[in-house]
Amino acid sequence: MPRRLTSDERDVLQRLRGQLDAHRSGNEELNRYANAKERAQARGVSEQLLTPLDWPRKVIDVLANKLIPEAPTVSADSELAQAVIDAYRQSNASWVEMQAIKSALRHGPAFVFTTKGDVELGEPQVVVSVCDAAHATALIDWRTRRVEAALQVLGEKMAILFTPGFAVEFDPSTQQVLDEYDSTERVPCAVYTNDPSLDHPFGRSRITPTVIGLTDAAARTLARQEVAAEFYQSPRPLFFGLSDEDLHDEQGVPVLQRAIGAGWGFPDAAMQDEPDSQLRRAKVEWAPQATMQPFSDQFRLQAAALAAAASIPLQHLGVVQDSNPTSAEAIMAQEKPLVELAFAQQREFDVARRHLMLDIATTLVGGLSEQQAAEVRGLALRWRDPRHRSVSEQSQFVAMQVQAGNLPAGTIDTLRLLPIDEDDVAAIAATNALRPTSDPLAPLADILGRQGTQSPPQGGAVR
Repeated sequence: MPRRLTSDERDVLQRLRGQLDAHRSGNEELNRYANAKERAQARGVSEQLLTPLDWPRKVIDVLANKLIPEAPTVSADSELAQAVIDAYRQSNASWVEMQAIKSALRHGPAFVFTTKGDVELGEPQVVVSVCDAAHATALIDWRTRRVEAALQVLGEKMAILFTPGFAVEFDPSTQQVLDEYDSTERVPCAVYTNDPSLDHPFGRSRITPTVIGLTDAAARTLARQEVAAEFYQSPRPLFFGLSDEDLHDEQGVPVLQRAIGAGWGFPDAAMQDEPDSQLRRAKVEWAPQATMQPFSDQFRLQAAALAAAASIPLQHLGVVQDSNPTSAEAIMAQEKPLVELAFAQQREFDVARRHLMLDIATTLVGGLSEQQAAEVRGLALRWRDPRHRSVSEQSQFVAMQVQAGNLPAGTIDTLRLLPIDEDDVAAIAATNALRPTSDPLAPLADILGRQGTQSPPQGGAVR
């Protein structure tokens, strides 16, 4: 018989809904600033203003492009850890994590849920999904960072309430239970937070009040520049030697209406006080042309202030600093604050990623012993290197380290240092294991194509 939520479930739901409602208006404002085109269309402003109006999205995307999660790896022989890696790949969790990171950079937190999939319908064994802060929230024990309860809103007519050992699907409007099933004591929700602190445990958005203020100021600057452009291309004419009758008709209406791109012709006229004098011709001059430089300088100053506040290179905001091609060293210098921020945020997201791996393992086996939990925690969480390095530069670095004896050639750990994906690493390592060779540099030479590397002479030193 269908039932409604119990009093205990309603109490938990009320606390979770209170968190959603408390941040609803703030999240809606962040969404408006992140969706520049919709905001511009809603206000009916020019498409030219999309450049500064799109800055909040750029603030998010530039850092998100430096935070690319990769599949975890395991060094020890563990069947459970390998099963977690396989489930991670099958559920396309890497893409889900990328969406969670973008959402966390926009709102502060993002919520990744792990549930069992219906294999008969073609779903993976473990389904990993993500919800933003407008459609999900959680109750967290901040001492242990353990999720005590979580709410996932899937639409107007369906939501899921996760509690330890139990999950309930219900209609949010009527609180009528649609389905319920047993779950594990571990609530399968990982909370990804951007820049959390003691006073903001759920993190903070990258779209800060400073970013919002500078975005609005830059939009006003371009709006004023667009208005001034009409006067810039058509300076004001100045007429000398005309009488009042030349400028107005009998009713006193001006006859010289200023029109952009238009010209006027004036007949020769005689001086009224000297009828017999020679005809004289009106003299037309132009006022000095307006300059756009103050607007350009102000826009550049506002872009530089926002770039400093968001720790991103200035060229990402549409302001070119150097017309000459930029060297790799210059790019690294410009991106240093951004790279340092990415490394710091990786450590914070690793906490959520560790929870996600435990959620996947719990979904697979139903419950974890201490030994199993230790095996899952032993997974190495990997990220794509946020630093700017060319393929040849990274390849030459690995080759030099192999030649110096700091790295073993052809091993899986050495191959992971090369700019190739994990699938190629596994395939090449398997091939190397089946191909015995007396030359320790041969496997690496096959990968690099001998680009920029030379084998040291026998019995001699590397010069």
